[in-house]
Amino acid sequence: MGPAEVSAWAILGYIWETFEASTEGIGDAAEVRVAFHLGKGNPEMARISSQKSMLLGTIFGTFLTSLFFIIGDTLPTWFTDDVTLQEMIRSLLPMIGIGNVTMTFGFMCWAIIGAQGRYRLATLVAFVTTWGVTLPMAAVMTYVFRFNLQGITSSVVIGYSVAMTVMSYIVLRSDWARLSKIIIDLNKITGGEDSSDSEGEGAYSSSSSSASSSSSSEDSDDDDDDF
Repeated sequence: MGPAEVSAWAILGYIWETFEASTEGIGDAAEVRVAFHLGKGNPEMARISSQKSMLLGTIFGTFLTSLFFIIGDTLPTWFTDDVTLQEMIRSLLPMIGIGNVTMTFGFMCWAIIGAQGRYRLATLVAFVTTWGVTLPMAAVMTYVFRFNLQGITSSVVIGYSVAMTVMSYIVLRSDWARLSKIIIDLNKITGGEDSSDSEGEGAYSSSSSSASSSSSSEDSDDDDDDF
């Protein structure tokens, strides 16, 4: 590949990062919610929250992809004035749109697996799919079949799809009751169990004491007025 392909791929990388940042907030919110239910001993609610989060993230990713296809013809002109680069980017937009949907679903599964306390497993899946699927396929398509950017983009999309499939299988086959028990035991060891409840009780007691002190001062003022 020449300088034009490298420049076009760099621009496409920034576009892809924009899509990733758009759905990252939903994944973080899902991670917090699932971890909260698991820590409170509600495995069924954690499972429901995970499935709803995956559905919401996929819908949002599909909506962004639709907008991406609508502005696809004019999008390359926002980044470069070179006609050659514009044509290269425009030819790869359909693949990136499909890859965005798979990437969004995979990111949601990643966040949920992390909420289960299994970041090592999610990292292992991403590592194996990257080095076992994406990179070998990109090398074969580039150096053997000479597909240039089309081969690299399709390899990335296929790698995301494989990772999404494996992570979704892990999420759907999770033993939520066992995972909830493990997280509760870890919270007991680290001393993080019911920390929010204790903080809430402390705030309530302080507010109650302040309210009682204020009421007692008002009563003393009333007594002074009566005197």
